[in-house]
Amino acid sequence: MDFQDIVLIVSESIQVTIAFLISLILFSRKRRLALSSLFLALALFISSISDIIEIFISLKSIPGIDYEPLVPFSADILVVALVFLYVENISVIKSKLNSYLVLIPGALEFVFELFVYAKGDDWYYLNQETEIFSVIEFLRFVIIFSILMLILIKVIKHNTLINQQYSSTDRKRLNWVKLLIYITVVNIVLSYPLELVLSEFAMNFYFSILSLVGTSLIGFNALIQENAINLFFLKKAKSVENNNLESDEPIARKEYSNIAIELLEIVQYEKLYLNPELTISNLSEKLNKHSKLISTAINQHFSKNFNTLINELRVKNAIEMLKAGKHKTMKIDAIGTESGFKSKSAFYTAFKKCKNTTPLQYLKTRV
Repeated sequence: MDFQDIVLIVSESIQVTIAFLISLILFSRKRRLALSSLFLALALFISSISDIIEIFISLKSIPGIDYEPLVPFSADILVVALVFLYVENISVIKSKLNSYLVLIPGALEFVFELFVYAKGDDWYYLNQETEIFSVIEFLRFVIIFSILMLILIKVIKHNTLINQQYSSTDRKRLNWVKLLIYITVVNIVLSYPLELVLSEFAMNFYFSILSLVGTSLIGFNALIQENAINLFFLKKAKSVENNNLESDEPIARKEYSNIAIELLEIVQYEKLYLNPELTISNLSEKLNKHSKLISTAINQHFSKNFNTLINELRVKNAIEMLKAGKHKTMKIDAIGTESGFKSKSAFYTAFKKCKNTTPLQYLKTRV
């Protein structure tokens, strides 16, 4: 065994260890996150099986180690399908029973891989270049890419609804899943060109590090991900005045404007934006109007979503505190907290979006 083999075994072992630890933690999750966590834990667990087999294949090169030949094992379709079901169950968009049909191609792939594994390495290496294997690999690529696109669409819709209903969205959005999909798609597209320019070790090391980064990204974000519900479908939201939601008569733009102006006055007068847990449902109860109607009124009148509107008011409050000299007696981060932001990152992101600068730079140049 040379140095390159050792490097690959170490990196893959670290990735597998992290994946198993995260799987165990996710398996132990309770209550509302239990089902979604189960799907993600299974995805990580099954993904680790192929990595473990790769490690054992590499270990065969060590003198004195001898065991039955192993065949590379992959269940990528099943892994991606389980990630889809994770997103489906943690999303604010109601999951459908037919969503579980996505497991069928994954299960077929898993059975095929078991068949190949049972045949042994001689049969595998003799047939891996045949036409049937090429067709199966192509179908695998098409199915994986299709499921990834379904996940991406679901994530975009989820994030849009979250921004329309919650004022603090840091741990409710699924931006990390979207990032993971982009990375995966880019690497699927680049994998074939990279094979032409990189050595076998470089390719293996590249994908090993990529798996390690991906596993760490999944683990960190999955453990802090907060559950969210679609507030437009709460019983309390349905119990308030429907305000033409079930009527065929369109609501005039002027009425939307009246609702939006009334809402803004209440939020500013009562300083509701200082509550980091403020949601569209809170305003629905204040105005006795359906939360969906309020969200539409905000979009129509202000041309922005609920989250952006509230965060702009919070930034305005923070600026007033800075101008009043509050930064002399308290930290900048504390000013963000006092203004209603739930975290430092949320404060700095919203401030940068509104003023195109950071709070500290704003303080130095404009206060």
